[in-house]
Amino acid sequence: MTRTATSQCANPAEKVPCVGPGDTWVSADGSTRPRNQVAGPASTSNPVPSATTSTFAPPTVKASPEDFTIAVKILDKQCFGSAGCNVRYRIEPKSTSLCLPSCTVLYEITGGEYVRNGSFRMEGGEATIKDSELIGTKNSKAALTAKVTEVLPN
Repeated sequence: MTRTATSQCANPAEKVPCVGPGDTWVSADGSTRPRNQVAGPASTSNPVPSATTSTFAPPTVKASPEDFTIAVKILDKQCFGSAGCNVRYRIEPKSTSLCLPSCTVLYEITGGEYVRNGSFRMEGGEATIKDSELIGTKNSKAALTAKVTEVLPN
């Protein structure tokens, strides 16, 4: 068998890694070793530890109604004399605690012609609320207030 100068392989058509001359193994880096020798590690660094499976439970924090305040921002008010007003508002919740991983906060709006119940979702310290809501009031001087009634874990 003839070898070319460009290949260290016994068969010149092969490329490294391959079987070399004299029953040797030619590694990809060009080094040779006897074919019956087990290859050593490619590097001298510490071996990679085997993978382990563990269960991670995210922390849970239970909030209570006292942990929340809700401001009511009036966006628009249309009054009709003695017939009362239609008021478009948005809630602006604030929290002194997180409910982790998430919770649903139930609240009530008073000051309208009736008590209005609502809810919003808290997740990661962020509240998801509606852009606006509508309620009727008996007169233009009625003040809307909000109070959290319950916090439900999700």
